[in-house]
Amino acid sequence: MQNPHSNSMAQLARTYHLVKKMIEKTMGIPSNRWRIFYLIITCEGQCTQKYLTNRIGVDPGAVTRLLKKIEQEGIITRRPDPDDNRITLVTLTEQGKAEVERILELREVFLAQILQNCSDEEMNVFQTVLQKMEDNVHDIVD
Repeated sequence: MQNPHSNSMAQLARTYHLVKKMIEKTMGIPSNRWRIFYLIITCEGQCTQKYLTNRIGVDPGAVTRLLKKIEQEGIITRRPDPDDNRITLVTLTEQGKAEVERILELREVFLAQILQNCSDEEMNVFQTVLQKMEDNVHDIVD
């Protein structure tokens, strides 16, 4: 017997992929880069490489390769934590901050467009449901 919510889950997956594609087109950068930038700015401009790896949920080697490329472009710096050399700190450069500001402006326009027919109440319910689903997944995985 099919779960009565399988259509909703399929729609969520389709919408996620469509939004991801539109984010890349609108902002002009791959979504994995935006994810890195967004995580850094939510950590007030600096976080650990391990934090990024854990939050993104991909192979640490893939994160390292991506960070090295972004670092070579002058968007971020990576340096050992002065209190613990085993930890690598990732920080946005001035160029990186300017790039993130540019992208945030584009993001606001994009979000306004895709959420234009959604009320605050609907979005609050949606956020609550998503959080419950995420918590359930963590309970299963952990």
